[in-house]
Amino acid sequence: MKIMINPKYEYLREYVERIPKDFETIGTVIHSGRNLIKMITVDGLDINVKRYTIPPLINRIAYAFFRPSKGKRAFVYPEKLLEKGFETPCPIAYIEETKMGLIGHSYFMKKTEKDLCNILNNNIIPLLYEYFYDNRKKVAKLLKDAIDKSGAQIEIVDEKVGRLRVKDKVE
Repeated sequence: MKIMINPKYEYLREYVERIPKDFETIGTVIHSGRNLIKMITVDGLDINVKRYTIPPLINRIAYAFFRPSKGKRAFVYPEKLLEKGFETPCPIAYIEETKMGLIGHSYFMKKTEKDLCNILNNNIIPLLYEYFYDNRKKVAKLLKDAIDKSGAQIEIVDEKVGRLRVKDKVE
């Protein structure tokens, strides 16, 4: 098993190491499909844990020898964005399970999306309006497609005045 933890969250190492063993019995399911996403709370910190399904054999070989796993990419790419000054939810850790040298399940942990709405509303949506020359319908369609594809528990708020914004579905 390979584990990589963001140094800011090293204090969670013991908990992170137990995720593969305890995943079925902990947390609240927030998305169930090809991959499974659960929300857990550890030391007062709300965390999303995504378990990626075991890939088909050809992809297991590719992830073992030629390219990083989805869990690793989900961990590394936000760090690159943060380094360049873009706001994005902070990655906490990723885990790869292997069997006979090939990848099995992989896991990605990040802070919950409470800060995602803030990032979208203050950074991404204004850029979308600029890119689409203030075309509200195009911005709405892109946001809807992205939210649907990601499985994020957020919704678009259209107050008909001003720009679109997003909020948590549970608010």
